[in-house]
Amino acid sequence: MIAYIWGLRLNDVMNIAQIKKKMRGEYAAMRVAIPVNEKKERDLNIAQQLFNSQYYKSAQEILCYVSTENEIDTKLIITDAIKRGKSVFVPKCMEQKGVMRFYLIHSLGDLKSGKYGILEPDCTTADEWHKSNENTLCIVPALCCDGNGNRLGYGGGYYDRFLCDFTGIAVCLCYAEFSDVDLPCEQYDVACKVVIKG
Repeated sequence: MIAYIWGLRLNDVMNIAQIKKKMRGEYAAMRVAIPVNEKKERDLNIAQQLFNSQYYKSAQEILCYVSTENEIDTKLIITDAIKRGKSVFVPKCMEQKGVMRFYLIHSLGDLKSGKYGILEPDCTTADEWHKSNENTLCIVPALCCDGNGNRLGYGGGYYDRFLCDFTGIAVCLCYAEFSDVDLPCEQYDVACKVVIKG
């Protein structure tokens, strides 16, 4: 039996890495095409779903990426978590390829432009996050995902490496039409326990 993903035979010359690269380009373009006002409404809906969830309410620590212009807005989540008195840690990409660490922030004002133009904490002054527990929540970015929580990121492998040793709850945020994709997976891909879509 020959497997097809996005009309491509897996035993063709194009391998999984090439398939993922093609999907990244297509889903990134689809995401950019969402009208600004619609995006704001959908981002708020996704955030509200998270806020209403028991795993968010009970979380003592929130590890959350800082969204770029075209990603689902996590600044809403970061601001809400800080207001609720949760400890909020955001990632910084380190010099070592594929490695990131999370640092405590007290407001969005603690962030500055870093690698890839993404806002990140000042690791020279902020406390570093070290160990997860069942009440630690990690908000993970995705271009798209499948029905099992496997996600397509940007290809750097940062979150797959991090989630290998993470013992809390990993939550993927995704737009609904990008959330049940036929996604090729590799052995080092780590699925998220929860997908919130809207």
